[in-house]
Amino acid sequence: MYAISAECFAALRGSHQREMVCEIYDAFGPLLASTYGSPRIELDKSDGEVRVERSSVHSRSFTAKLYDADGTLAPNREQGLVDPLRIPQVRLYMDIIWETGRERIPVGVFTLDKNSLEGLGSGSTMSVGGNSRGSTLVSFNSWLKPYNMAGGTTWDQGIIAALQDRSYP
Repeated sequence: MYAISAECFAALRGSHQREMVCEIYDAFGPLLASTYGSPRIELDKSDGEVRVERSSVHSRSFTAKLYDADGTLAPNREQGLVDPLRIPQVRLYMDIIWETGRERIPVGVFTLDKNSLEGLGSGSTMSVGGNSRGSTLVSFNSWLKPYNMAGGTTWDQGIIAALQDRSYP
């Protein structure tokens, strides 16, 4: 959970609008595209979701439809911005907008691992999806040896120690 201001909380109970914000980053950090940047990406507001499932290997996943207005997103010979070989990261935010203000709330960071292109070049549409970056790291990394918890360790300390003992790339 992220802390929100008292004004935003009041707006959530009253009249407000919501707007999804999407940013695509290279695996190594630089911003590649944003709904408010250059190159600009456009989200289909009616076709997308963030799904939370407790029983799934990946606790959170997302799907969205992006419009590629200038042809820079789609993978091509020059390697487009959402080419899976770049391992792009998608950061999603929810903007809460009310009469006197606006607040951006982080929804999550996802590894983009699914995309399908409809059309070629500028004006094409891409359906994209991915899983929570955190759950991907945890689910695909295993212990190299059995982990033994020290006697007298509390549950919270034991979980932290066990996760820190894991093999991460």
